[in-house]
Amino acid sequence: MPDGCGFDFCQEIRDSTSAHILFLTARTSHEHMLQGMRIGGDDYIKKPFHPEELLVKVDAAMRRHGKEKACIIKKGNLRLDIM
Repeated sequence: MPDGCGFDFCQEIRDSTSAHILFLTARTSHEHMLQGMRIGGDDYIKKPFHPEELLVKVDAAMRRHGKEKACIIKKGNLRLDIM
């Protein structure tokens, strides 16, 4: 993230929502993965990654959260359209 830390952003999001948080990161150490999960992350994908891995993890998260209809999640300047 050019202007912040993903761990800080995760904690900020987690304070206001129960949305699924998936880390997509270049931080590959086991300690970073544990930190991300402990602060509220639901999944952690290390770069480089295969695009299909990302897609199946997003699909699985949506099934677990019962999200089959389109929805929009907004946080500051971030907008995520889920269809």
